[in-house]
Amino acid sequence: MTDHSTASDRNGSDVKITQKRYETDGMLRECTAVVTGYENADGKHYITLDQTIFAPEGGGQKADLGELIVSGSNETVQVLDGHDRVKNCSLQGPVYLVSREIPVGTSVLCKLDWDLRFMRMQQHSGEHVMSGLIHQHFGYNNVSFHLSDSEPVILCFDGVLTREDVLKMETLANEAVCQNIPILVSYPAKEELDRITYRSKIEIAGQVRLVSIEGVDVCACCAPHVPTTGHIGLIKVLSIASYKGGGTQVNILCGKRAQALVQNEHELLTEISREYSTAPEELMRVILAEREDLRKTKEQLASITEAKLLKEVAALSDRDEPCLFAPSLTPHALKICYNALTDRFEKFCGVFSGTDEEGYQFYAGHPALDSTLLAAKMREHLQAKGGGSKDMIQGKLAKKEEEIRLFFRELS
Repeated sequence: MTDHSTASDRNGSDVKITQKRYETDGMLRECTAVVTGYENADGKHYITLDQTIFAPEGGGQKADLGELIVSGSNETVQVLDGHDRVKNCSLQGPVYLVSREIPVGTSVLCKLDWDLRFMRMQQHSGEHVMSGLIHQHFGYNNVSFHLSDSEPVILCFDGVLTREDVLKMETLANEAVCQNIPILVSYPAKEELDRITYRSKIEIAGQVRLVSIEGVDVCACCAPHVPTTGHIGLIKVLSIASYKGGGTQVNILCGKRAQALVQNEHELLTEISREYSTAPEELMRVILAEREDLRKTKEQLASITEAKLLKEVAALSDRDEPCLFAPSLTPHALKICYNALTDRFEKFCGVFSGTDEEGYQFYAGHPALDSTLLAAKMREHLQAKGGGSKDMIQGKLAKKEEEIRLFFRELS
């Protein structure tokens, strides 16, 4: 039944109080309503309703979206956003941004974007379960959290949690889901509230709305929630990291989003296992063994490459440019070849790793000369970037091999 009670606005005029159906029944998808206020503010259309299922932005959750079907017609108006207050708008909330003007007194059928609302409720109720359990077992407070439609749910706690701690809480959270515990909403009077222990990030003036999950959590919150923990579905921890001030950040997904993630990751794991012709539980062992084989092969190849380059250094004549070029050298190989060149020549030398197309990394100079002088000349003539000491310089340049050789030839 629609509540037509009134209150006074800032100018002392009577305004109808909206019946907020979402506060007591988060599963309600449709309701009829009457437009009680309309205002065009900054070129946008805003309305109020006598009753509503569209929760405005609040409690960390974004505003509901949906549509209004005008009674007696097929006209549809989109609900684009919702807030308790809107800048430059005198309407008292909840205030909804809509796609076009709707005259006051118009009867409408309110229809939620249900998939979006339910997904958000799963994430938010799952956050309450995880935050409540961590507070219960460790005494830590959720000092910040972020709910997103596309990113993981971010929970930040004011204490240190190990990976084992968080995974234990994940297990307990999913046990709570299986128990299908009712998620209850209450509005306790002040004297009753004073006897209740509950979580809240801020001091709340006026009536406090509590969201309670027996044995798990009691928290002040204004957002809609699913009616039981079973509606949350899977709660999955994605990552754990340090948070500023010695805290812990935990990223989670819940419900349909968590199920989709697990399904996709399982398919990927199965596909990789097929590629390696091994069972998923053996995959890490096989990958580590292959990585070790690859490391040894790289070491052998580097050793062969270094030996070949050192032969090239030995074969250089006094008339040759004191330069060496190779497509891909490790820093170790660059240093070895540089030392070999400076042992062979008594003038500035250079070792260059790369190609004419991609550019070159280099080690250059001579320990018996002032290599910083060479750096200045290379910056001027080759537009080289980098730095170093009197013994050696290193950096990058984008010139062709022939230009670099000509530079060192003229330098000599």
